[in-house]
Amino acid sequence: MVRRNTWIVVGVFLLVLAAALIWQRSQDLSAAQATPTAMAAFLIDMEGRQVKSLQLTGLDDNLLSIEKGLDGSWEVVEPGGMQADPALVEQLLADLGMLQISTELETTIELKNLGLDPAAYEINVDFENGNSARVFIGDQTPTQEGYYAYREGEKVAVADQAGIDSLIGYLSSPPVQNTPAPISTPAETSAPQP
Repeated sequence: MVRRNTWIVVGVFLLVLAAALIWQRSQDLSAAQATPTAMAAFLIDMEGRQVKSLQLTGLDDNLLSIEKGLDGSWEVVEPGGMQADPALVEQLLADLGMLQISTELETTIELKNLGLDPAAYEINVDFENGNSARVFIGDQTPTQEGYYAYREGEKVAVADQAGIDSLIGYLSSPPVQNTPAPISTPAETSAPQP
């Protein structure tokens, strides 16, 4: 038969176990409430801002420059002579606004060691409210999961590789309207008359 002292020890053990579990759960809940979720950091803050002009300069002085006209339509300034496709320009701006920063570098590394002096790519954005943003893109990281990026007045960061690659692609494929080639009709041949 189990002694009375054994039942008391088991009861006390169960009470201590229950108290420990309740205390642990309350600590987990308070930690979850006190810890804010990390907000995604973007290379260029486009929140609530309307872009007036954008200039993307790349290797070998490749240049893409677009501006919003007074009527709200987009114009491709460089390379010149091409009409902007509004849907492609809006996609370009959406891509620009989604460039996420995965890491900010805490150490001070010389910009030239990261391909940022001189930079491989430069992005200049002018907003309608008079503000502007200037970003430099350098080398890929050793793991090739991102590019080193430097925002004026900010720390060097690592930006999303896919987003940067997409943006760089606009240098070789500008957001212009595809004009269909004129359709040539076969020349009518006149048959010799007898």
